[in-house]
Amino acid sequence: MICPCGRDIILGPGNGNRLFQSHCSHYCKIYYEDPDKYPKRLISESKHHKNHWVKPPIEVGCEVCDKKFNLLPHTKKGNTLFCGRECHAALLTTNKGHRDWTILKLVQLYGPISAEEVAKRYRTNKFAAPSGRSIGNILKLFKARGIVEKTNKAAYDKGRDVSIYTIKTDLPLGMVIKDKIKLKS
Repeated sequence: MICPCGRDIILGPGNGNRLFQSHCSHYCKIYYEDPDKYPKRLISESKHHKNHWVKPPIEVGCEVCDKKFNLLPHTKKGNTLFCGRECHAALLTTNKGHRDWTILKLVQLYGPISAEEVAKRYRTNKFAAPSGRSIGNILKLFKARGIVEKTNKAAYDKGRDVSIYTIKTDLPLGMVIKDKIKLKS
């Protein structure tokens, strides 16, 4: 599969792209949602860089602390989701933090989505993936905390109701996981 920028889309830990299945990086996902919002700019004012146009850096918020940082149009530097190692380590050292964050991030990116679909997308990431039932149970915990909203939709092809999940908060998901935030009391 090819990204709109022309690069191959490679999922997995090797290049850092684990979540964006239709783009090669986090940068490309944001950039190609609205390319007119980010006009290309000259590399520099030097006479040697005349007509050398590049994509601009895009400012995004950290998934844990919401501190702003720049994504660059590069495969490695364009996949950054955290402002630094401290925030990433804080999420990883939280009990089941990486698993829960990955599940919530998939719901945020591809929602409204069923637990079975989350499990399929999780499996494409080459992780030891939980089943759809396990993911449904994890999402129920976040529903009780007010982070996730659940609706039932009839699945006529299978003859049963399917639970569909969406994220209800604008808070960074890493912060929700790390600080165990509850929106319901």
